Order: sequence, then structure tokens, then C-alpha cells
Amino acid sequence: MSGETWSPRKWTMHSMSTEPLSRSNQIVELSLADVLITVQKADLPERRRQEIASALRTVGRALGKDLGRIPADPRRLAPILKDVSPLAIGISQPRWNNIRSLVRSGLSMVRPVSPGRHLNKLSANWQSLWVKLPSMRLRRALSRFLRFCSASRIEPEAVTEREFTAYQYYLTDSLLKRQAKLFRATGR
Repeated sequence: MSGETWSPRKWTMHSMSTEPLSRSNQIVELSLADVLITVQKADLPERRRQEIASALRTVGRALGKDLGRIPADPRRLAPILKDVSPLAIGISQPRWNNIRSLVRSGLSMVRPVSPGRHLNKLSANWQSLWVKLPSMRLRRALSRFLRFCSASRIEPEAVTEREFTAYQYYLTDSLLKRQAKLFRATGR
């Protein structure tokens, strides 16, 4: 599949023929079935491959759909998974959280996915502000945004509405359960 280019939501395939570009473009929506195939072929330890494959199949059963009919798009998948009641399908909440994390790992093999959390260190300027926050509650509420800014090399004095918009977009590209609530808390 030479000539593949990435767009945020879809793979665009360009054939190498001399046909006009408009005729040679094919849009291929990735599905969880594509993710499963990629996982099964991946150079991963066998156990990790099995865990991710099992998580993908569990999502299919939870949604009552074939994996080929479930989009491999975090923006579309997150709200669908948020509505699943794990207890109703015989899964504990911690196990469901683990399944969502494993699905995120599988998705990251076929497309860029925002991490569930940043583990990067804060820049010196963000660190000095973070330690001045009066409570652990505020530190937890702002931690993801501060790490997002640090990873993006955005210093505190450079934060504008544009950076908040980028952060909101970043959150929607993840499988986090409460994206909107998290964004509102950060804004407050």
C-alpha cells in the first residue's frame, strides 16, 4: 500500500497509476476489525497481543456489533463506550477501565491517539506554578492541562484561548470518559 497518507480521521489511499487524482482516491474508514488485524500482526509479546485482542472483542460484544462496524476513531468511539454500563454486561468497572485502556493501545497502533495521561515532567515555569496551587484537588484538576502545555512547549505566559481550544481538541481525541467535564474543570 504505497502512497498512504494520514489524515486525522481517515486513511487516504493514492494509487500509483496515471489516472487523475479524483478517480484514484479511495477513502477507507478504519474499524476495530482493522485494529485487531494490526494487533495480531504486531511485534508484541504474545500476552500483550492477546490482552488487546480480547479487549477489542469485548467492546464488540458490549456494543452488540461486529468489529468491522465499529469505527476506529477515538472521537466517535469514546461517547459510545461512555454509555456502556459494565455491570450490565457482567464486567466490573475496573475491568472496563482496563479494556478501554487496552483498546486505546490498539488504536494507537493504527493512528495517533492522545494518551490517557501524560507522564512527562512539567517545565520549570509550570512546575513553579503547580507547587503554588493551594490544594491537591486543584493540582489534580490542572495536572493534565499543565502537562499538555509542557509537552507542547507552551509556557504559562503564552496561554491564550487558542491553547485551550487545542487542549479541548486533544481531549476529544482520547478515550477518556468525562472529556467535557474535565475541560470545564480546567477552564474554571
